[in-house]
Amino acid sequence: MKITNQLVFILFSILIGFNPVFAQWVLTDSLNTHQILSLAVSSDQTKLIAGTNGNGVLYSANNGGTWTSANRNLNGGHVRALAVSGSKIFAGTDSGLYLAESTTLENGTWAGWSQINSGLSTKNVLSLAVSSDGARIFAATSNGIFTSSNNGGVWTPASNGLSRMYVTALAVSGSKLFAATIGGGVYESASNGSSWTQVNSGLTNTNVYTITASGTNIFIGTDDGVFLSTGNGIQWHAVNAGLTNIDVNCLVANGQYIYVGTFSGGVFYSTNNGTLWSSFNSGMTDNIINALIVGGKDLFAGSTGVWKRSISGNIGDGSNISLIQFSLGQNYPNPFNPSTNFSFSIPSPSFVSLRIFDVVGREICVVLNEEMKAGSYTRQWSPKGLPSGVYFYRLQAGAYTETKRLLLLK
Repeated sequence: MKITNQLVFILFSILIGFNPVFAQWVLTDSLNTHQILSLAVSSDQTKLIAGTNGNGVLYSANNGGTWTSANRNLNGGHVRALAVSGSKIFAGTDSGLYLAESTTLENGTWAGWSQINSGLSTKNVLSLAVSSDGARIFAATSNGIFTSSNNGGVWTPASNGLSRMYVTALAVSGSKLFAATIGGGVYESASNGSSWTQVNSGLTNTNVYTITASGTNIFIGTDDGVFLSTGNGIQWHAVNAGLTNIDVNCLVANGQYIYVGTFSGGVFYSTNNGTLWSSFNSGMTDNIINALIVGGKDLFAGSTGVWKRSISGNIGDGSNISLIQFSLGQNYPNPFNPSTNFSFSIPSPSFVSLRIFDVVGREICVVLNEEMKAGSYTRQWSPKGLPSGVYFYRLQAGAYTETKRLLLLK
C-alpha cells in the first residue's frame, strides 16, 4: 500500500509530539509593545476589541490581523474593562466609563466615545457585566458597584450588603449576579444588585481577582488558585490539580472548556470543571496573562500584545496528544470528612491502581484496580471505620507511580 507524504507527516508529527502552527499561540500583528488589560468581541463576532495599559482602545476587524486605534474622545488611557451589549461597547477606565457604537468602528466618520459618568462616585472602573436579558449594565469599581438601565445615561449605586467595596470582577449566571472583592471574597445578588449576600463557605482566600460562570458552576481566581462552586456559590472547594502557577489573573468558560490565565505561568485549560488542569502554552513566549476571551473558533489572550490560538473542534486541534500526561492531583477536599475525591490523568491505555496506605505502609483500601483508556478521571473515596489521621494514596499506571498525603479529620 502506498503511503502518501501527508500521511507520513501526520504519523511523524504524532510520534514526536509536534503541534501544527494553527494549534499554537501566535502573536497578532502590531501590538507587541502594548500591554493588554481587557478584551471583548462585538456581538456580531466581526470585531475584536482590546483595552490597553496607557494606549486606550484598539480594534481589529480581521481576527487580529491588523489593529487600529479607536481613541477619539477617550480620555482614560488605562482600559481595564470592556463589555458589549448589542451594538454598544462600554469601556471602563481610570477616568470613568465610556460608550461607543461597534457598528461604526471602522467608519471614517465615527463619532468616537461618549463619557457616561453621571451618578458614579468614583471613576476607577475595574470590571463590567451585562445582565442576561441585556437590560442592565453593571460596573465594578474601587468603591462598590453601580448599575444602569439606560445604557449608562445614569448610574445608581448597587452595593447594599457589601462589606468590602473594592470589587474586582463581576459574572452573570442566569438571573444571578456574582461579585469578586478584595478581602471580602464573593457576593451574590438575585435582585440585579439591589442587595448582596456573602457566599464564602469553604473559601480559604478572600482576595478574589476574577470570576466566571459556566451554567451553575462558578469559578473564581485567588492568590491560592482556582476555586469552584457547583451550586451558584453555596459551597467552594479548591481545584488546582495540574496548575503549576496559582496566581490567577483571569478565567473564561467556553462550553466544557475552562481556561485560566496566570500571573507567571501562562494559560491552562480544564475539560472536567477544574478537576485537572493542563498547560496550554505551546508557542506562547509571555507568561503573564491579563485577559482571556473566546471569539469564534479562537481563544485570545491579552499580555504583551494579543495572542491567538485556534480552539476549533478538539482542544488544540490535535495538540492534546502532547498536553495530556501522567499526573495525580491533590485530593479535595483535604482535610476531609466523610469523603474526598482523587483526580488523575493517563495519556495512553494503562492498567491503573489507586490504593490507600496508613503511616506505617499498610494497605488500607483499593480504590481502583482496572484497565483504563487514556483520559482524565475522578474517583471518590468514603472511608468507613477509620480513625482520624494522616494517610497516603498511591497511583500506579504502567511504569508511572506517584504518592501523595491526605488527612482524615472526624
